Amino acid sequence: MEAITDEAKLQKITLRLEQAQLPRYAQIRHGPLEYGKDIVAVFERGGRQVLRMWQAKIGDITMPKWRESRTELEEMYLVPLASLQIAVDIDEGEGILVCNGHANPNVEPVMAGWFRAILRSDSLPGLLVITPVAVEKGTKAEISANFSVYGERTFQ
Repeated sequence: MEAITDEAKLQKITLRLEQAQLPRYAQIRHGPLEYGKDIVAVFERGGRQVLRMWQAKIGDITMPKWRESRTELEEMYLVPLASLQIAVDIDEGEGILVCNGHANPNVEPVMAGWFRAILRSDSLPGLLVITPVAVEKGTKAEISANFSVYGERTFQ
């Protein structure tokens, strides 16, 4: 995964992984009207419709890249996905930042502080960060357990 240097390739891999779980809807939305959602997928979980929104980044997370990512993560919750696209009412949402690098040492405390503040404020529920270290660990449950400093929650 670390060898990927084209964000479009990381988006395609992420989309294929989502499609393997047989969603109701899955699409790459990267572009000027994405509003932070590079990839979206809708799943049914326990009778509820879950919208999973991915923001993909290539390489290490530097301070400028984190500032861009933070804005995009916020936008993904501010602008709802058009119902014409998905044809179901969404009950829950999950926002995910995936990257094939690591947070630079000077950026990690800023990221951790922002995620802790977001978790306390309930303003961006369902947020999860996935890095190569987390992916090596396996399942999503294991990933969120290993990154509990960043947290995970869903909105309803």
